[in-house]
Amino acid sequence: MSKNFIFKIATNKEKPPHIPSEPCWQESIKAIKDSLEFDSFLKFKRYLLDVLPQNSLETRKRYASYILKRFFHSGNLNELTVKVWKCYRDEELLQQIMRYQFLTVESLVGLFVESELIYFPPGYILKNTELETFVERVYNTKKRKVVSRLSSILRELNFIKMVNKKPMIALLPTPKTALLILTHHLFSPQPQTVTLKEILNHSFWKYLGIREESVVRKTFKEADTLGLISKYYVGDQLEQITTKYTLDEFLEIRAKL
Repeated sequence: MSKNFIFKIATNKEKPPHIPSEPCWQESIKAIKDSLEFDSFLKFKRYLLDVLPQNSLETRKRYASYILKRFFHSGNLNELTVKVWKCYRDEELLQQIMRYQFLTVESLVGLFVESELIYFPPGYILKNTELETFVERVYNTKKRKVVSRLSSILRELNFIKMVNKKPMIALLPTPKTALLILTHHLFSPQPQTVTLKEILNHSFWKYLGIREESVVRKTFKEADTLGLISKYYVGDQLEQITTKYTLDEFLEIRAKL
């Protein structure tokens, strides 16, 4: 268990994270792709209720609300995931950005990923007792349904895979392009200088599945070499990057590592 986990739990004792809802992962992927066919958010919302595969209207309404809350929270179609799919048409990249957005909304899962999961090496068999212990620390009581939901979400988001009926920590591709896109999105929608400290203090790169700060640094160095950012600078006890493009320009040229 990381010190970061202890700090977050200590500062959230009065209001523990809400219990995560169904992942609706495949439905969310389809919804994001299909949203490109609409010029009206209201028409898109109505479409979701018609196209979701669940038989019950109430279930479709509930699933639609999860999708909209996680991936269309601004109430329009100009969302980052939509723009990424429109520009790149790369499903692996799309799902990397989706993981970040999902984990910022489903904070219990995000907390587990950044404080527990990234410290397990790929190939590690995740024990159910480790999930149970985590959930019990957060809520100060046993919650079997939450443990089951947490486990299913980690599988849906491909953080773990089943091998011989055992949950194994997956080895995800290094999300270099997603790291650059989210850096622009979060810190530099317009070209500017950002310190590495600001970036590393944020959880987004852990949500992408990156385990080491060195991977973040290596990615920015590579981006500098290829001209995707203006500068990666280290010196005088200062480490920073200067971006070259606006977020929209970065997406439109399909910049990729």
